[in-house]
Amino acid sequence: LRVVKKVPDLADHFVKKAKNLLADRNHGVLLTAITLVIEMVQTDSACLEEFRNVRYPVSSHQPL
Repeated sequence: LRVVKKVPDLADHFVKKAKNLLADRNHGVLLTAITLVIEMVQTDSACLEEFRNVRYPVSSHQPL
């Protein structure tokens, strides 16, 4: 997040990594990933198209 804020031109280097983080099950990782994505989208509107259609299952846990 700090890198993207200081050097917005580097945001495109973090798109793939941010997409991978959005698939994590840890709430702390998800919160951080969403914060990073929001900053990247606000900085560069081209990133918006990258994240517009990202979909992940809400839960892979099967009920008992």
